[in-house]
Amino acid sequence: MSMASVPSQDIEVPPPPPEEEDNDDLGSIGVAITPMKNMNGGMSPRSPEHQEALDRMDAMERAMAGKLAELQEKVNKNETMQVEAMKTGMVPGSVVALVIWQIAMLVGFGLGVDYDAQLFDGTASPVTMRRYGHFQDVHVMIFIGFGFLMTFLRKYGMSAVSLNMLVAVFAIQWHILAGSFIHMLFNSDVHNVSLNLETFILADFCAAVILITFGALIGKINFQQLLVICFFEVLFFSANESINSQYFKTSDMGGSVVVHTFGAYFGLGCSWVVSPRERTKDHKENASSYNSDIFAMIGTVFLFMFWPSFNSALAPDNEQQRVVINTLTSIIASAASAFVASFFYRGGKFNMVDVQNATLAGGVAIGTASNMAVSPGGALATGLCAGILSVVGYVKITPYLEEAIGLYDTCGVHNLHGMPGVLAGIVGAIAAGSATDSRYKGNANVISAFGGRFTDAGVEDRTAAQQGGWQAAFLGFTLLTSILSGIITGYIALMVAGPAELFTDATDIDEIEDGPDDVPEWADQFVKKDE
Repeated sequence: MSMASVPSQDIEVPPPPPEEEDNDDLGSIGVAITPMKNMNGGMSPRSPEHQEALDRMDAMERAMAGKLAELQEKVNKNETMQVEAMKTGMVPGSVVALVIWQIAMLVGFGLGVDYDAQLFDGTASPVTMRRYGHFQDVHVMIFIGFGFLMTFLRKYGMSAVSLNMLVAVFAIQWHILAGSFIHMLFNSDVHNVSLNLETFILADFCAAVILITFGALIGKINFQQLLVICFFEVLFFSANESINSQYFKTSDMGGSVVVHTFGAYFGLGCSWVVSPRERTKDHKENASSYNSDIFAMIGTVFLFMFWPSFNSALAPDNEQQRVVINTLTSIIASAASAFVASFFYRGGKFNMVDVQNATLAGGVAIGTASNMAVSPGGALATGLCAGILSVVGYVKITPYLEEAIGLYDTCGVHNLHGMPGVLAGIVGAIAAGSATDSRYKGNANVISAFGGRFTDAGVEDRTAAQQGGWQAAFLGFTLLTSILSGIITGYIALMVAGPAELFTDATDIDEIEDGPDDVPEWADQFVKKDE
């Protein structure tokens, strides 16, 4: 069988595919730095300006890479030295410092702390013990609420809970001693510390300040730096608190200015100094996972449930229920508005960062005015504004601060504690400035809510408008002192070597990886293995 003949004709052979260019001439950002070919196949000469720009870019890349390598080498060398020292039986300097600090506090407790007289009074002690339920709620917030809220980082969960507990127990001890002593100095009345339940409630509030600061720094510092920060922040916080009680004499029942605002802006100032910007920006481990977000929600739920106890723990009997009602109203409203705002700003879906944090903003925003007659509508409006403000902070303000000034706030404390704390100060100033006897159902309740307005004899020393002005002034003073003291403490913390790796448990935790096939021995009989 013969094939049909094909008429002879010129067959055009397609040109071979162009050779792939070598990527060796690509810079680290993927920009070709080889000369371009001209139309005749030759090489187009570079202009002097073009060549100078390329050389400058190359020099910058090399300088940045050199600095990062130098920093990494320094950190690794320090960690290697510590490990080798421990293998030879030497005790790391950080451990020595912590032992000295703990021994000093032991001596302080032994020589300068006594039981309060009411611990042996059958009449007074039961009255104080009625606060034990509130104290336990606050304690749960400190060790479970804050601890699990910070487990959102996918590779930092064990560190979040562990370092939360570590720094809290040191802060509680240190505040009982140093905080009480600073208060005595401002009152010119130095004596032994009287230890009772209220002492521990105040110490828990101080621990909350440190943990709020930790939220801005989480994943970027090690435990040695955290405890250095704790040491100094307790001193600065106690001084700011004493200045308020001695001079400004403001009302801040829930501690929104004294605790939340101070802790947040101290942390932001510290983070601005401590955070390694080149290593922090767009770090792949600065992210959550499905499981880490679930654990963080445990912290959110505990904080949401017990926040009324935090605000009312030190309220007198005639104000305690008012504080609880105002806080419940505000935090429920912030949760509602946070969900709506998250859905709106996140493209029609809820974002877990907003759900975990912005829902709680109402508890902060009402704190200062929680014992004031703001009206149910006022408490609801405060919470609604706080929820929206917090979501806007996460969506708009946090990215802006990162790009504008290099401020990296890991947990977003500016959005949960900072801005809602400022809002609380404003609401408190307005409520104080508009306080009247009729609104508070009598002058006795005005005196109770605004003790700074009156002398010990109950004589008015300030008008309502003046009190409102002092409330606003202390807010500004706290912002200033917290930021400046945070920056100072940040530079002190830099004297301690930072972590080699960011946002990972490997920095401080002896991590054990459990593989998917690891099954406890007792469960072997229930597991059907493939043949």
